Amino acid sequence: MIVAVESNFVLEMALRQDEVADCERLIMLAREGTIKLAIPACSLFEPYETLVRRRKQREAHIPEVA
Repeated sequence: MIVAVESNFVLEMALRQDEVADCERLIMLAREGTIKLAIPACSLFEPYETLVRRRKQREAHIPEVA
């Protein structure tokens, strides 16, 4: 069985959010060969942009050390 995942799956994993346990279970099933994970390339753009935007927001709140 092929299980298609999208950008929220990637963000759940990267940010260790509420449903990360479900994502990890899917990864475990894929490792066991029970399923195949399909992650479309376009599902990586949004998480990347989200992570970059959050990093910039954090850096904006941290004063520079002279």
